Amino acid sequence: MGDMERFHGDVFAGMDCKGDGAVVFDEFTARDRGFSYHATQAGRPGAYDTASRIVFAFWDRDGDGQMTEPGMCFAITADFRRADLNDDGMLSEAEFLNGFAVIVAMRAALGASRQGAAEW
Repeated sequence: MGDMERFHGDVFAGMDCKGDGAVVFDEFTARDRGFSYHATQAGRPGAYDTASRIVFAFWDRDGDGQMTEPGMCFAITADFRRADLNDDGMLSEAEFLNGFAVIVAMRAALGASRQGAAEW
């Protein structure tokens, strides 16, 4: 959990292209993480766009069309806690792949099953 809390600041800074302390959807999707390539290869770019919008909406806590770092931190922490099934403060590979919201949404968009990361 501590690693995730430190990590979110770097992730936010990497997405905040304008450096204004807020991330809008275009900034969020500009930091792609390789998922759009896989979605295109799988013939599912529309599903990827939908999944991206859903994740952004979860992280845009007040629905104003932009994420702030505290809002993103809150959302990632909630995602982590939801995924941490055994409540040990760490995510196993299975917990991360099958329970962390961003990964679950992207895997669904790509049509990947819950078997493991090797499929994508």
